[in-house]
Amino acid sequence: MKSPLRSYNLKQEETLALIRTVLEANMPYYSKVRIRCVAVKTENDATWHNALCLISPFPKGVLLEEKTNCKYDSVHLFEYWLNPENLKTYLDQITRNKLIVDKEQIRLDQQAKFNQYEYLPSNNNYSPYPGYLYSISRENINIPQEPLLAFDLPFYSNLYVAMQHWCDIKDFHGHADARTGSILLFLPECRARFERFTQIDNKLHIEVTLEKPKLLNLHLKGAWKYQETSSSFDIPIMQAAVAIDLPATAEEFEAYIIGPDETIYDYHREGRFRTIGQNRILKVLAKQDSNEAKVRTAIRMGEGESIEFKSEIKPGNPKQEELIETAIAFANTRGGTIFIGIDDHCVIKGIERELATIERKNELTQKQALEDYIGQIRQIIVGTISKPLPLEFASVVVDDHTILLLEIPIGENKPYAHKLKNAIYVRRGASNVFPDPDSELPQLYESIRKTDLSSGN
Repeated sequence: MKSPLRSYNLKQEETLALIRTVLEANMPYYSKVRIRCVAVKTENDATWHNALCLISPFPKGVLLEEKTNCKYDSVHLFEYWLNPENLKTYLDQITRNKLIVDKEQIRLDQQAKFNQYEYLPSNNNYSPYPGYLYSISRENINIPQEPLLAFDLPFYSNLYVAMQHWCDIKDFHGHADARTGSILLFLPECRARFERFTQIDNKLHIEVTLEKPKLLNLHLKGAWKYQETSSSFDIPIMQAAVAIDLPATAEEFEAYIIGPDETIYDYHREGRFRTIGQNRILKVLAKQDSNEAKVRTAIRMGEGESIEFKSEIKPGNPKQEELIETAIAFANTRGGTIFIGIDDHCVIKGIERELATIERKNELTQKQALEDYIGQIRQIIVGTISKPLPLEFASVVVDDHTILLLEIPIGENKPYAHKLKNAIYVRRGASNVFPDPDSELPQLYESIRKTDLSSGN
């Protein structure tokens, strides 16, 4: 069954037809079209290559922020504005592999085509409005690693930071972001959208904005999901606010604004570990408050003797070895917590992408994907540490991102070692180090002697 929210590997003619349909429906509500492009060139190459380009109309009444182009030696940050009626012509030009921004031609791969789309809810990465994100398959380019530094221009520590800031993308994943080298077209859906969700007692009040007065016969459809069952709802939208019962025990919730022609105008989804759309409204699991407080305290304190951050853990990734070494070091010292989903700069990244990959690849539910992810991490550690070590896992949603907490206790059977490397680690400050052979190592082996004495061996 074809999903109404996303489609991949389309023919360019199909994608362009969809773009024209959305443009015709929303053209009366658009004011200006902004084009932001980050272009790079390498040494001995006078041609500009597209690192990232975002094209998006602005709805009427939304403040237009104009910027001055920034031209560094090998990087240019371009901005260009169009009238909405000229957007079709501009897109036709791109389909002929010509991207011209502020009179500068940017090289495109000859195979670049608009071939996919995704429908995003309100409050997405690109706009407060819901809308369609169309994209041209990415081009592989060399990204300069140096900072962007010029006397009279803004400073960026690297090109990825510049790309996120210049293109106004809320959530960007640096060198791992698949949008690098792409052209993105975001078309806001202005006719109807969720404005806000408000919880009052046991009711959820859903405010809806209708820009087109004659847009009638819209329905609010969705469901509450529990551990073993679910309950759905279908409510005609007769006014600007709809109130529905808010179950106390629901673990997942989804809601859609849909028209009689099957057009989806906006949607909201939230589960135990992820929320997209409006602010989260479900009550969080029992340990949420204490675990959230633990996360926020750790972020304030930073990495140390009992705190370690890992942005992600994947089998075969170098971070896997760091995870094992930290678990050993914590067990050999005073114990500690590994926070997975927070990077070295104390920035919450979440593990949603890893969970979504597992969920999609293995056709699992969100809960099953998390259990699978925890199982992989448990096996990585248990299969490598020399002695059994009890591990405790907990997940918590912080700022709409899922963080995994891995509690490592003080080991009762020190020393713990890396079986493959035959190496022992202890924790010193925020580092995993080899124990001092004259002081720390004898203390670790002393615990074995005490254990033997207490057991009568």
